[in-house]
Amino acid sequence: MVRAVSVGTAVVAGIVSAAAIGAAQTLAECSPGQVRLMTPQTQGTATQAVAFVAIRNSGSACSFTAPVSLTVVDDGARVRAIDPNPISAVLKGALPHGVVALLDVWWSNWCGTRGVFDARATFASQVRAGPYRVLPECISHVSSSRLRPVVYPLKPPPVTSQ
Repeated sequence: MVRAVSVGTAVVAGIVSAAAIGAAQTLAECSPGQVRLMTPQTQGTATQAVAFVAIRNSGSACSFTAPVSLTVVDDGARVRAIDPNPISAVLKGALPHGVVALLDVWWSNWCGTRGVFDARATFASQVRAGPYRVLPECISHVSSSRLRPVVYPLKPPPVTSQ
């Protein structure tokens, strides 16, 4: 079975077994206090900046459906010169106990002011922001600055025999 997640203009698909899907459907829904959005972590590469968005499940494995997004902000306002901004999706799946990476958002070609920017992530109704310590390089003044998501497929926990 193929599951697809739509993010902005990208579609990411993951393949999971039918048996694993069946196991995930028996999981209880995650309770609101069980899943916490972590502060986005950022780093720079040779020409780009990336923000890592993750959540922590403090309880047992559970299932969820929730919106997730990342916005590059300057002084609390969305940076309009980046296209698209924000990157957003509705994710559905099973969460194991512990930290789960949801997506990375790659930011490229920043030719604007070298100010102080934050990566503001949202998950369900939670919001966290972390600073970009390194900004992307300006590669071309004729091309727009862009965000590109990499979504991690959410897979149900493995089926164990009893």
